[in-house]
Amino acid sequence: MKNLVLFHVIRMTKLFTYAFLIQCLSMSFLFGHNGNAQIKDIEDVMIRVSLDNIQVEDAFSIIEDLSGFSFVFSAKEMKNVARVSSNNQTQSLYDLLKSISQQTKLQFR
Repeated sequence: MKNLVLFHVIRMTKLFTYAFLIQCLSMSFLFGHNGNAQIKDIEDVMIRVSLDNIQVEDAFSIIEDLSGFSFVFSAKEMKNVARVSSNNQTQSLYDLLKSISQQTKLQFR
């Protein structure tokens, strides 16, 4: 009887050890790697857009369509924000966003 219990304990220990090793080895495949959702730099993207006293949300929508970049903002933060304007000249996306930032007192990341 003692030998049977000892046999089962040793067998279960081996099975636990194998399962633990397999789990440790497979966990290394689950680690994430850094990715670039938007590979282009905003200083490299040139854009030509004319904004004439429109709401910031509409300006972002137009810029998203032209540039391929996405903007995320809270509707709560956009309340009582000044309208924006921009002349129809070719400029970098960075310069355009900087201009919008100065007009609206918003900050970008």
